[in-house]
Amino acid sequence: QAADSPEIQALETALTEQPSNAKIANELASQYHQVQRDEEALALLWRFLNRDLNTLDGDMKKTFMDILNALGQSNPIASRYRRQLYSLLY
Repeated sequence: QAADSPEIQALETALTEQPSNAKIANELASQYHQVQRDEEALALLWRFLNRDLNTLDGDMKKTFMDILNALGQSNPIASRYRRQLYSLLY
């Protein structure tokens, strides 16, 4: 139930109404991470970071990296997004 809390539902609705709002996306990704919906969180953040790594003055990149670090080096989802990030950086 926590994975689809009213707060998450409200953020999802807000993001649907304002799909380019990075602040809402960052907050939603943080909420997803708290309920172990990490792949959805990373995909959402990547949608913005792929265009601009400094979205929200770097706060979104920090959230992204925090999730990757929390998942650990051996997590296949984290590995995939880490590779995508490194390819964008280099």
